[in-house]
Amino acid sequence: MVVAIDFGTHGTGYAYVAVSRDNDDPEVRDARIAFRPSWPDAPPRGQSGKELTAIAVDAKGRAVDWGFTAKLRWADTSPERRAALGLGGFAYAFKMALSPIPETRSVAQAEGTIDLTDEAVLRTLIASTLARMRAGALADIRRDMGEIRERDIRWCVTVPAIWSSAQKQFMREAIEASGFVEPAHVLIGIEPEAAALYCLTTPGRALDGRGRGTRPRTDTDTRVVVVDCGGGTVDISAYEARPAEDGRLALAEIGEGSIGDALGSQYVNHALRRQVLADRFGAELLTRLESGALRESINSIEDEWEGWKHHVSVNAEAGCAPVVAAPATLTVPQELWAALPLPVCERLTELADGEERTIVLPAGEVQRLFDTVIDPILDLIAGKLAEVRREVGPAPVTMVLVGGFVHNEYLRRRIRHRFDGEAVVLRPNDPRKAVLRGGVHFCYAPEQIWERRSARTYGIRQSLKFRHGVDDPRRMHVDHSGEGWRCADRFLVVVTRGRAVKVDQSFVHRTRPTLRDQAVLDLEFFWTDQLDPQYVDEPDVFPLQRMKVDISATVGLPVKQRYVRVEMFFGETTIRAVAVNERTGSRAEVEMQFDPLFAALRRPPTSPSPTSPSPASPSPASPSPTSPSPASPSPASPSPTSPSPANPSTRERQ
Repeated sequence: MVVAIDFGTHGTGYAYVAVSRDNDDPEVRDARIAFRPSWPDAPPRGQSGKELTAIAVDAKGRAVDWGFTAKLRWADTSPERRAALGLGGFAYAFKMALSPIPETRSVAQAEGTIDLTDEAVLRTLIASTLARMRAGALADIRRDMGEIRERDIRWCVTVPAIWSSAQKQFMREAIEASGFVEPAHVLIGIEPEAAALYCLTTPGRALDGRGRGTRPRTDTDTRVVVVDCGGGTVDISAYEARPAEDGRLALAEIGEGSIGDALGSQYVNHALRRQVLADRFGAELLTRLESGALRESINSIEDEWEGWKHHVSVNAEAGCAPVVAAPATLTVPQELWAALPLPVCERLTELADGEERTIVLPAGEVQRLFDTVIDPILDLIAGKLAEVRREVGPAPVTMVLVGGFVHNEYLRRRIRHRFDGEAVVLRPNDPRKAVLRGGVHFCYAPEQIWERRSARTYGIRQSLKFRHGVDDPRRMHVDHSGEGWRCADRFLVVVTRGRAVKVDQSFVHRTRPTLRDQAVLDLEFFWTDQLDPQYVDEPDVFPLQRMKVDISATVGLPVKQRYVRVEMFFGETTIRAVAVNERTGSRAEVEMQFDPLFAALRRPPTSPSPTSPSPASPSPASPSPTSPSPASPSPASPSPTSPSPANPSTRERQ
């Protein structure tokens, strides 16, 4: 049995299918994927196979309600009675609290005792949500299939492609805390990869008039750009589909890796608050209302807007840019209307042509709200298409739109108008469940993804031969093997950003200590967005992980006889390294895990120490037929004593 959990900004759900010979066929398997059809207290439009990503907790932070039930119970309970009923706090859309971009964390909502800036609190909320999905899936599977051991189930949790290794590690920690029997074996799936697997399995609707039943090309020229527009994030990835030996399609990532940003549907809601409600009520009054007893009344206006977004009226004449054709009308709850100052009520009534308790958004204002999010989405898509075209030339490209935001007709029309003639734009039959269904396909056969692109440049801190006239003399130290002067703290590149990496491909590097009596080899791994970094203490280079290798058995031998072979794997959804003492055969292995918050910080340049040798010195990489070695670092231009600060990055990719 395989189970996928899609932890989303707005909704979270699970799906599963049995492993059998019949289900090896992806189309047969897709038809047999099972979901939970409904969730408690969900409105009719909320029954989409997912539960609202919301939790109510008690005073000790323990979950007491989830989903729509948690939202209704919190909203229907007065602040005075919440403590008496055991309610301490409420959180919704807290997935976006993981965002490294401070201004995008506003989508996450927390009330009462919940502090989403507290890592432990956020981890507990996510773990509680995953535990609920795990328990629900187990109950459904045992009801349908009879008693089954959890050890006989393979699990997958999907995450956005733009999430960094730090955010993936945060999810790993939440998975470990959520009660899985073997948390280390829970797969991390990449959302657009999963969506692509689903879209290659089932037909969809082409937006150019061909209608339903259109499929991406399935020959060797297949190129698929997946645009995943969810509640919190937009991920855009590109793949080439190739027939595998068994005749099924397998995906290889093309381009320079996934791109995206915090541009999901929830940011349109955020724009409604910050632009429309702030204008109608006044920014200062809105802030007071959002933080006071009438907060739920403000939330109910957003809820009505959420439903209206899916039924927006659009004019899209041939050859013309689509426009929003009708105004939006929202109702002000009675208790909120009674609390508004008289001038505010009079102005709202005047704007609504005499209708009380009504907020009217003219069509142009509605369009501007959407455009604040859709315009940058279109720019991201254009950049990815240009990148793909540079690689594949005029080959046919299919653009697949998935995620809940894709139900918005104005978004679909804008995409079709902007990219007509550049790609066939396709919407699958079930875009909201594309990631969830695709997560099941990935969990069933992870080998369907056979090649990815490295989203960053990764390397190791090394002591390399000193380059006179290039390296800072303060980095110079003597080589204890007698080979001359070496340069400390060099960044030895193992894989470069954008490089194609097969899933089972390893990058091999041989290294040794600098001292004969050194008992532990301390390997330090780093990452950067640069293509050719020189030193690990540059301001835009960040630590990834450390690995300590026991080499005490070779103490006293010449350093040239103390080599350690390091293999690094980048094609999986997590980065992995294996170190082998070539003299003794002892092994050490580590996944690339690091402080989830540290990667979002910029640290000041540090002055190199002229007396501290680097912990290891490299040898030429050891090539093998299946394990290519990294290229030697290319010559660099002279480096200043203090590297200049890099432009701050606002986004992190995988």
